[in-house]
Amino acid sequence: YERKDQTKIQGVLEQLRPLRVIPFEKRTPQEKWSHMAVQLPGDIGGPNKEKIRELLSAKCQGRILEAMCGFNSYFELLPNREVIALDYCREALERYPFPERTRILFDLNMVRSKKSMTFFREGEFDAITICFGLNYLHHPVIVFREFRRLLSPGGRLILVENPRQGYWDMSRRSF
Repeated sequence: YERKDQTKIQGVLEQLRPLRVIPFEKRTPQEKWSHMAVQLPGDIGGPNKEKIRELLSAKCQGRILEAMCGFNSYFELLPNREVIALDYCREALERYPFPERTRILFDLNMVRSKKSMTFFREGEFDAITICFGLNYLHHPVIVFREFRRLLSPGGRLILVENPRQGYWDMSRRSF
């Protein structure tokens, strides 16, 4: 483009802006997670993934909110189970392995005392799970209050974490 056509130049620069490379250490937490969701070829859960899947399958039936699911799922397709996937990372939800499931792009850190997940009804879920995500919640008590509203009577909140990563201490401080 010629220098005299500044409008076209600015338009091209705006189109290129999303493609620029930002150094990893300068990225926001969401940008870092989005990058990992695209880059990681395998999955999370390691050698215990099958054990976790068996445990959750035994404990969770009905309508389940798989919160902070990332690009992974611990729930197989079963006729007595409906899973809703929720995560704050668009790239992770795009890679989520079950295209037939409802996917919701939402950051649980947006839940505050006065703001809730109004797109869900009270008592809508039989179970809510977070697998390897508790550490990412800024205000877990507030989020869990909202989960209590969303759980049906007798519903289950199930957290799966790595006890070697300090989650026990964090859980004791928060709860």
